[in-house]
This record gives sequence, structure tokens and C-alpha cells, in this order.
Amino acid sequence: MDHSSRITRHALIIVSAVISTVVAAFAFFGTRTTNASAPAAEGQTVYTERCAICHGANGDGKGPAADLMFPRPRDFTFGEFKIRTTDSSSPPTDADLINVISNGMPGSAMPAWKGILSQDEILAVAKYIQTFSSSFSGDVPQSMTVSKRVAANAESIARGAQVYQEVQCFKCHGAEGRADGPSALTLTDDYDQVIYPADLTQAWNFRGGGTANDIYLRIMTGLTGSPMPSFADALVDADGNPDEQKRWDLVNYVDSLSLDTAPEPQAAIIVKQVTGSIPDDPNAKEWQDATLYYYPLVGQIMREPRNFTPSIKGVWVRALYNASEVALLVQWVDRQENTGQDEIAIQFPSKPPEGAERPYFVYGDPNHTVNLWTWTAGAQSPVEQNGVGVGAVTDQATQNLKATAAYAAGRYSVIFRRALTTGDAEDLPLTPGVFLPISFSAADGLLKEKFGSGAISSWYQIYLDQPVPAIRYIWIPIAILVTAVLEWLLVRLIRRRQKVA
Repeated sequence: MDHSSRITRHALIIVSAVISTVVAAFAFFGTRTTNASAPAAEGQTVYTERCAICHGANGDGKGPAADLMFPRPRDFTFGEFKIRTTDSSSPPTDADLINVISNGMPGSAMPAWKGILSQDEILAVAKYIQTFSSSFSGDVPQSMTVSKRVAANAESIARGAQVYQEVQCFKCHGAEGRADGPSALTLTDDYDQVIYPADLTQAWNFRGGGTANDIYLRIMTGLTGSPMPSFADALVDADGNPDEQKRWDLVNYVDSLSLDTAPEPQAAIIVKQVTGSIPDDPNAKEWQDATLYYYPLVGQIMREPRNFTPSIKGVWVRALYNASEVALLVQWVDRQENTGQDEIAIQFPSKPPEGAERPYFVYGDPNHTVNLWTWTAGAQSPVEQNGVGVGAVTDQATQNLKATAAYAAGRYSVIFRRALTTGDAEDLPLTPGVFLPISFSAADGLLKEKFGSGAISSWYQIYLDQPVPAIRYIWIPIAILVTAVLEWLLVRLIRRRQKVA
């Protein structure tokens, strides 16, 4: 098969996947009633309509869209399931399967079917999935009991940090939990597929849920088929008995590394003005005092090359400006520093938009040019670029952008800075008191993502806040004083008239 044929075939698979998913989501959005017993036959019908495109007609994880996904869809024929409430020797319960089907697998291509499929349909699919493996033919699996939680205070978290070291969680998950441990890039699952450890600082992407109880179950049951074992036998006391305090201390420490749910992205980044210079150190007080904003990133699937499961899930942003320049601190988790390949870009329209009009968010369009501030790991300096679409991004003739960058403990920190007004006709003026569109994109060199094929956000806003001059507040005390004087004069006049009378 020649190169053009492979490209055509790849495109057809993508189109088929997208069309099938869209048709399934909308054409079958209305729920259907099924027999309460949810027979496997009914489940087969739903599975064929919804699941086979990824998991394959035979449940072997080899559906027509499987090659587009990382991680690949689950092979049900092995009877191994990562997310369970049962011990490592048992298959999941019906409730476990229903939970995964209902809520999806965050951070993967597996969507949540709750609200699209009825409860009967979800149960039917769960029953049908069990027909692919003999592991469900034995006794009915039983969920393990989650013990009472130890209070998540500072002492417990500190003890949990020690347990994290003792049982060597850091080897995979990293010293600060950002999935950058020394073994993180060497892992494969039971099917010889590359697998990466979870980023413990983003619990909203935990595929089994991000609550303390969920974390407890993952630690106790392990993730079958992956390098993550059960730690039930490791978290015991000197006599070999279960040590629930030690278990919960570890849970409390892991839970302390992240919020349970993703921060809500704010519509606008409000940039406060500071006096003096803006520091290059992201740990400086000026930066730490600045408001922290979180913006999720999604795969760029609008144009070729498409990416359905990008590596970088979001960016954290702080911003400052002074009388002469604006600076943005952008941070994101990346499990390995890849010089010359890891990239981050901030996108603006090339000129202030009129009304609600915006350029196309994937690097502009022929009628609406965008400015890009692009930084590449290992480059001596960032680059200002203009874009009119993917594959149509060029460097500006004059470069006015500066950046400082650091990589530590699985996280990049890049501070972009540029003069508010450069005098360059290609640069967007950054004027205090004006809302301007802004978006972000990132590429992970470890996964061979390229500029334009990584992750991207939608448009948000940035606003350089204008301090209100003190003179504007002078009228308030003046008004109070004038009111008081008038009131005094009025009282005095009334009393004089009363004496005359």
C-alpha cells in the first residue's frame, strides 16, 4: 500500500469514528426501555451500536478506531479490568462495570455514557461484556470493605509522605506525584503496550475516581493488567496484620496532592499591575501573590494532523504587568523534558476583534490572522509568529518576545514577557482596560506531538486591570463633608426659628 493510500485509509477511519460517535450520541440520545433483567442479547445490540467501533465486535480491543487511541481500548477477552472494588484475584462486580460505562475513563477516549444510555441499557452492556471472558463464570465477586478513614490532618499527611517513600511510589509517580519517577518511562502493561503512571496532582483524570475512597480502593486492589500492584500486603504492621492507619495515611497524602475535581476555568485572566520590575523566578512573592488560573486543553481534532488523546491536559497561568511590559507565567505537567520537542504557545488575535468575532481557534484563518508566542524546550529564545491556520504559521520579521524557563519535578514553568506596545505593526497592542481573546496550546515531545497536533484550548479573555486613581475617590469624603455641613446648617436654622417663635 503506497503512502497516499495509507493516508486515505487513515482519514477514512477518523471520519468513520467521528461520524459513528456523533450519530450514536444524537440519533440514540433518547433512552429506550428494556427488560429489567437486562439480558445479554439486548446488551449485544447496544454494544454493536456504541462500543464495537473501539473495542471490536469480538471484544478484543481491535475496533476500527482503536489505532487512533492512546491508551488503546480494553481487550475484554482477557477478563482483566483495572477499575474494581474487588481484590486482585477477582473480576469486577456488575456495579463496577456499570460505574465505568456510566462515568467513562477520564484521560482516555472512553466517554461517559450516563445520560445517553438508559440504566437498563448500561446494565445490559455490562452483562454482555462478561460473555467475552470465562473469568465471570465462577462465584459472584464481592466488593471489599473500605475501612473508616483516618482524619486527613497535617500529621496524617506527613506520615503518608513517609509511607509514599517507604513503598517506593515515587519510582513511578515521581517525588511530587507528577508521573516523572525514574521508572515512569520504562513501563508496559501485560499486553506489552507502553503505559504511563497517573499524575497524582490531577485527580480529576483518575480513571477510577478522585475521592479518598477511590484512592484507597486503587491502592488496595491495584490496577489489573498494569504495573500498578495491590499494596494490601505491603501496608501491614510488624505482625503482618492490616495497618489501616498506614493505609489511610498514604491515601491522605496522595489526596492532598490534588483537588478531587478540576478547577473551574475562568472566563478572563485579570492581570494586576505591579510597581517595579517583574521577577524571572516563578517562586517570587509577586508571582505567588498573583491569581492562579487553570485552563483545560483538549485534542486538536478539527484539522490534520488530529490528536484524539493529547498528553497535556491543562495549563496553569498567572499574569502581571507594570508600566512598560506584561508577563505571563505558564506552567504545565510533562513527565519528561524533551529538548527541541516540547512546546507551549499563547495565541492572540493579530488585532483587537470587533464585537464577538474571533479568529478560528486552531491558529487562525485566512481572514483572521493570529499572533502566537511560541516557546520550545531548549531554544535560546521564544518566537513570535503569525498564523492563518494549521500549516500556515510563519515567524514574524521582528522579534520582541522574551522568555525564561525551568523544568523541575515533572513540570515546566515558562515566563513570557513583552512590551505593552512594541511599535511593530505585526504585534497586538496590549492595552490596559481592554478585553482581548487569549488561548493556549501545547505539544509533548515524548509522544511525538508536533506544533498543531498536540492539545489546545478554546478562546478565553485577558484583561489588564486599571488601578483606579486616588483622585476618583476624593469626591466621597467631600460629599460626606458637604452633607454634614448642610445638615448642621439646617438644624441650626430650625432651632433659630423655634426660638423666634
